[in-house]
Amino acid sequence: MPRKRQIDPDIWTSEQVLTLPIEARLLFIGMISHADDEGRLRGSPLSLKAAIFPGDTCSLENIKAWRNAIVANKLAVCYANEGSEYLWLPSFKKFQYMTKRFPSKLPEPPEGKDLTPAKGKPVNDKLITKEQHLYGVGGGVGNGIEVGNGKDIYTALFNLWNELKIISHKKLTGDMKRAIDGAKKDYSQEEIGLAMQNYAVIVKGNEYYFSHKWTLAEFLSRRHSNNIERFLDLEIAKSNFKAEEGKSGADRQSSRQLTPRQSYTRPEDA
Repeated sequence: MPRKRQIDPDIWTSEQVLTLPIEARLLFIGMISHADDEGRLRGSPLSLKAAIFPGDTCSLENIKAWRNAIVANKLAVCYANEGSEYLWLPSFKKFQYMTKRFPSKLPEPPEGKDLTPAKGKPVNDKLITKEQHLYGVGGGVGNGIEVGNGKDIYTALFNLWNELKIISHKKLTGDMKRAIDGAKKDYSQEEIGLAMQNYAVIVKGNEYYFSHKWTLAEFLSRRHSNNIERFLDLEIAKSNFKAEEGKSGADRQSSRQLTPRQSYTRPEDA
């Protein structure tokens, strides 16, 4: 659970921050709010959207660009561990004062504290390893190696599902992998993750009548093959599942057989 953080007034005049787009500045402040006591947080575009922009329609591509701009300005380090992306804020401890720090539950950045930029010098590219890749280090926005492809898609989507706290799973099973394999025939990893995230918004919101909770395998299975399409566009999902006025959360209905009134059109199908 994020703790209350201090925002230094000098942040508004910092050259590192001023050169960022306004949206990236807001994202950076959100990163500060959601970082643990070691200055670490989950760094995938999906995780950042869920934590910082849950009710906004900004795309994952936008969030990724803003994140990479923050990294390129040396305000954060992005790294990968076992298929998941993380962020570390090197100056976090300098500006956050607390009587007790709780140990981070997230993986350490590569080479630990040695990655902190010193006196404006760029981070040494030799610190980048095959297992842990940095985004934007020593280069422009978007410079880096993507994660989540091949076998990593299973771990990334499994971790995301558990982060959403719909129905948590202890381990990644064969049924889950087969369901992911089926889903990725028609959808990208980002589309699958976005549908999961939007499903969590609907199923947890008292203003929506849909409350049925699936497991990860059920959500992605062919038996429920329209789930990704159903929840891919958050605004359409909100419109489809909006509860009638005057109904309380206790009156919400759950249904397995819901047909969306509108359908999402993927860019390549337009």
